[in-house]
Amino acid sequence: MKIKKRIPVIFVTAAMMIMTAAVPASAASPKNESVKYEGKGKVEVEFRSKVKYRNASVTVKDTSGKKYSAYIVDRDSDDLDFRIRNYKAGKTYKFTIKGVKKRGTSKYGSVTGTVKIPAPAASSEVTSTKAYEAAVLDAVSVYGMDAASVTLLKSHLDRDDGVRLYEIEFTGYVGSTLMEFEYEVSVSTGKILDRDCEVYDPYDD
Repeated sequence: MKIKKRIPVIFVTAAMMIMTAAVPASAASPKNESVKYEGKGKVEVEFRSKVKYRNASVTVKDTSGKKYSAYIVDRDSDDLDFRIRNYKAGKTYKFTIKGVKKRGTSKYGSVTGTVKIPAPAASSEVTSTKAYEAAVLDAVSVYGMDAASVTLLKSHLDRDDGVRLYEIEFTGYVGSTLMEFEYEVSVSTGKILDRDCEVYDPYDD
């Protein structure tokens, strides 16, 4: 009959303690809680835990691998701000922050992430050309002006009680009479704010 040898519990416990001690507490680098683009190339990175720094630096590349100059603007125990130089709007960038660790760990490592810099929003303002076209169409509709006879006299940007507008003057025939039209058109909305019409007098300044 074979007698099985039993390993004392004390030795098993000691072995487990040795294995646990062999796993470094600093194996996990800090994680990003959020990455926020704040404008003008500035990026804010928030960490999930408190962190410490040593000779911290940041590197940035775009999706093609091209490097961009970047520098740290500010940092504290739970976030870090950096700015990208000569960035291109509408692109996505990968960043690496080196020299950072979770508090309570021994080794400094790195944190990576991505940030997209949005393309600039298209301007919703009305151009002077569009404002002029709107005024002409209105003169045709309201006064019965012949669109083929229109001649622009002047158009310029102005402001009235804080509202930016175009002042537009042009002539055109209504029947057999040459008329002068004056319009004010909102820059922000393209709406006609004011209109006037009178017989054209070439000698009237």
